[in-house]
Formats: sequence, C-alpha cells, structure tokens
Amino acid sequence: MKYHIGDTVSIRKNLKAGKRYGGYCLLDVCEKYFGKIAKITGENDGLYVLDIDSGDSAWTDEMLDPVKKTLFNLVEGDKVEDKYGEMMVLGVSGRVYHMSGYNNFNVTGADYTAEQLEEYGYKIVGQTEDDTIDVLGKTYKKSDVEERLAELEEV
Repeated sequence: MKYHIGDTVSIRKNLKAGKRYGGYCLLDVCEKYFGKIAKITGENDGLYVLDIDSGDSAWTDEMLDPVKKTLFNLVEGDKVEDKYGEMMVLGVSGRVYHMSGYNNFNVTGADYTAEQLEEYGYKIVGQTEDDTIDVLGKTYKKSDVEERLAELEEV
C-alpha cells in the first residue's frame, strides 16, 4: 500500500463511479467526495478507511493522491536529511528507496525503506514541522485546519 494511517490525501477529481480502481468498484455514493481532502484512519484488506465519510467507503491507491510529502511517498529527486547531511532519492523499487551518498547526489549510497528513514530520524529537506492550533480542547495541525476551512461554504 502506498499510504499509511495518518497520511493526508486528496481524493482524485477525475474518478468515475462504477469503474474499477485497483480491483475495487467505486460506488456512486463516493462521488460527493471527489476532489476533497481526507485523512487515512485505517486499513482493511488492502483498502483505506478515510475520515471524510466516517469510514463507510473503501478507497484504493488509484483513487488517492498525496497532499503532503512524507517519508512514505518519496519519489526520484526528493531529498532527505539528518545531522550528517543530505541524500537524494535516485530511484524507487517497490517500497525501497535507492539513495545517493551524503551531500553527493552523483554517487550511489545505501537503500532504505520509509520505516528505516523514519527510525533513523531523517526529515524531508525544506519541510518544517507544522504549527498547531487548539480547537475545543484538541490540538490539530494548522495546515489541516486551514485545508478543511477552505472546503466549507460561507454562510
């Protein structure tokens, strides 16, 4: 699976109800969510559960796009860093990233999974921790709140 619990995703706008995506038929009731932002709250038999529909529908990789770059959705050319310097993703094979050497993007370094990069403390270059905001006693990422507010209709 391409995404993980906690990832923020966008439900693709160009989907068609009744069509199969990743072996799963997209239901008519899902049309109202096309183009919306959602958070993955669970996984079940290779399908995603999203917060946007209270977990009533099932979603596949082919129905979703990433909203925020994470260590789990890196692509060729992305850079990560730790206290020793930067490495670039030179290629991706399944769930394995083929990385460059430290601070030298022209040489091959080691291979890592996203879980290993996370465990070793790597961060995506140029990405800072989100500011948070408290709403009704709960803490949320400010960027998530702003995305959701943009979806609301004005009164």
